[in-house]
Amino acid sequence: MFDSILDQAMADLRALIRRIEVEDPSAPPPQVQLREQVVATLGYVVGDRALATLLLQAAQTPEAEAAERLNQFYDEVRRLIERALEQGTALGLVRKCQPSLVAGALLGMVRGVIEVMMRGSEPLSVDEVVSEVIAVGCAACSRTSDAGSGPGAAAPLARRRARRSEKDRRGAREKVSRGQHCAFSVRRSRTH
Repeated sequence: MFDSILDQAMADLRALIRRIEVEDPSAPPPQVQLREQVVATLGYVVGDRALATLLLQAAQTPEAEAAERLNQFYDEVRRLIERALEQGTALGLVRKCQPSLVAGALLGMVRGVIEVMMRGSEPLSVDEVVSEVIAVGCAACSRTSDAGSGPGAAAPLARRRARRSEKDRRGAREKVSRGQHCAFSVRRSRTH
């Protein structure tokens, strides 16, 4: 039964996750497509409380078979994210990075977010959570964050962030939630 639940979840997730279309002029802007997919995916997982609980608690199971199957599930999700990063890099939408490492970091973030949503005392809307997840993901993967990667880059980045006022941060979050600012902007995608 455990295997069939994970197999069905993976099939459903594959159906929800599609390549972001940047070549078709009639397609919505990439940031809108990204947001729609993240909302649908996160909504699917947290909308099925039994699945979310299984994904969060099964890693603590003493059953070796169940733990191995869950690891396979997460490996497949990580590979989906890794392929998306590689495609984004090829299109010039995502900075050059180590896709496997960044995919693992993004997956860890999403797992943590699901845990907060499922175990938190205050209900969080999927839309609110997606705004924050996209803001963090865009900041981490943006082509403009190239200067913020590598040894010694954390201190200047921290200083720049500290200088931003709360008003600036609030405005940026609002733009992301409306799909107006992200590494996956139309202007960047049309020039590559």
